[in-house]
Amino acid sequence: MLNDSVLQQGAPNGGNESIGILLSISPFSNRKKPGPKPRPLHKRIYHPPKAVRWVERSYSQLKKVEVLMFLHNHWIAKDETKKIFHRPSYTDAEAFFKIPSSTISNWNQPKHINMLVSQGPASYGGTHAVLHHRWPELEERLFTQFLGRRGEGKVIRRGWFRRLATRLYRELYPDTLHLFRFSAGWFNRFLKRYHIVIRFTTNQASKIPEEFQNHILSWLRFNRRNSLPRNSLEKAHLITDVGRFRLSQICNMDETPIPFEFLSGKTYEMKGAKTVWAKQTRGGWDKRQATLILYVFADGLPRIKPKLIFHAATGAQVRRKEEALYDKRVTVEFNPTAYNNEALFLRWIEEELIKLEDWKDGGLLAIDAAEFHKTEKILTTLREHSIIPSMIPPGCTRLVQPLDISINKPFKELLRDYVDSYVELEEHAGKETWSVGDRRVMTTICVSRAWDQFCRESHHLVITSFRNVGLSLHPNGSEDHELSIKGIATSELQVGNGQELPEMGDTWEEERTLSTESDESEAVEYDLPVEHLD
Repeated sequence: MLNDSVLQQGAPNGGNESIGILLSISPFSNRKKPGPKPRPLHKRIYHPPKAVRWVERSYSQLKKVEVLMFLHNHWIAKDETKKIFHRPSYTDAEAFFKIPSSTISNWNQPKHINMLVSQGPASYGGTHAVLHHRWPELEERLFTQFLGRRGEGKVIRRGWFRRLATRLYRELYPDTLHLFRFSAGWFNRFLKRYHIVIRFTTNQASKIPEEFQNHILSWLRFNRRNSLPRNSLEKAHLITDVGRFRLSQICNMDETPIPFEFLSGKTYEMKGAKTVWAKQTRGGWDKRQATLILYVFADGLPRIKPKLIFHAATGAQVRRKEEALYDKRVTVEFNPTAYNNEALFLRWIEEELIKLEDWKDGGLLAIDAAEFHKTEKILTTLREHSIIPSMIPPGCTRLVQPLDISINKPFKELLRDYVDSYVELEEHAGKETWSVGDRRVMTTICVSRAWDQFCRESHHLVITSFRNVGLSLHPNGSEDHELSIKGIATSELQVGNGQELPEMGDTWEEERTLSTESDESEAVEYDLPVEHLD
C-alpha cells in the first residue's frame, strides 16, 4: 500500500501531478466523490414543524435548523381575524418550541448559522426527514370515525374528510398556530397508510357517439346560418360579439334531477371490501325529488336565478308554510310531477328571459328537444321576441349541450358537498328526524350557495364549454379549430362558412319536422327545414 512518504516524494516542488497519478492506482481511488454543497438556509424548502410539548435541555443540529427555518419562513396571525401576519419573534419561537429565547437568539447569529450550514445535509437529516409530518392522533380518530360512518352505510366524499380533519386538528392541536393543511399530498398519504380507496356504488354504461355525428353537424350549421350578421354594424362587431349576437344573447338552459340525499356515485371504503353499500335516511330520497333548472350565458356571467321545481299537489299551501325559509337566490315552483312543463317554460320566457336588457333584441336559446319546448304557443312566443330556438338533437345533449358537458357535474359535486355539510351541522345540533319540508328548505339553501361558488370560481368553464360546442364561435368558420366534441375528430366537423351554407329560408315560416330512423330505430326530430339537412 502507498504511504504518505511515497506520495510526498512523487510531488516535487509541492506539485500535485504525481499525487494525482498515484491516487488513480491506489486503493484511495475507490473513495466516493463528495456530494453537493450544502444549501444556504434561505434556499431550503420550509416545512412547518410540530409544536413541542415538553422542555428540552439539549438540542441536536437537526433541532437547531428546524428552529431557524421556523424563524425565517413561518408566518403568525397578528389577531383572531387572521388578516395580518408577521414573522415569528424570539418570544414566539420560545413559546412554540419551549426553548429559551436567549438560546434561539444565539443560534440565529451569522457565525452559528454558517457553522450549521457547513455541517452539510447529514447533520440535519435532509429536508424530507425534517418535514415529513404525520398527525397520529388526528389520523387515528379520523380513521375511526370513517369506519363508523361507513358502518352506517353513509356515503363519504373528500369534503367529509376535509371538514372532519380540520375540526379534529383544532381540538387536538390548539397551540400549533394552524400548521395543518388539508393538502392533496397529506390526504393521499393518509389514504395509502390506512388502505382506503374510492369506489363506485353504481355503474352506468354509455352510448357510442359516432351515430350522432351527422345530426350534430346539421345542428352546428343551423346555428351558424342563424348567427350571421344582418347589417354593417354587426359585421364590424361594433354592437355584437358573434355574428348578430352578443355573448350575453347566447343562452343554454337545462333541467336536471336532484335528490334529497346523494347516495349514488363514489364513496371511500376499505380496500378489498366486497360490498359497497349506502344507507338511506328515507326511502326514495336518493331518487329525483326535485328538478333543478340552470341558465348559463356564453360570457360566463349569471343573469337568471336557478329554479327548483318540487313535487306538491297543492303548491300554494306548501309555499305559504315554507316560503319565508327558502333562500331568495333561487326561484321555487311546484307541480304534481316535479318536472318542467309548457306553462312553467312559457312563464320563464315572459317573466325572466325577455326582461333581460340584452334580450330585448332577441337571442339564441340552446335547449333540448323536449316536447313542451316545441309547442305552438312556445314557438310563437319565441318568434314574437326574435329568439331563435336551437333544438339540440335527441341523444346528443351529453355531447353538445354546455351544461351537460362541463357544468352539471362539477356543480353537483359542490351541491353534494354543501348538502353533506348542512346535514352534518343539523344532526350535530341535535336534529334526529327530517321532514320533506326540511329537505326542501335545505335544497334551496344548498343550491344557492353551490351556484354562487361555482359562478365565482368556475365561470371560465362556462365560457370554454360554449366555444367547444361552437355556440360562441365566429360564423365564418375561422375559429373552427376550437371545436371539441367528445368522440368526434375536429377534422370531421367541416361546418363551413355560414354565408356559404345552403339557403334555409325563414325558420319561422317554414317550420318543419324531419324524423329519421337511427341504427336503434329511435326517432330523431328536428325543427329545421328539410333543405338544410345533409
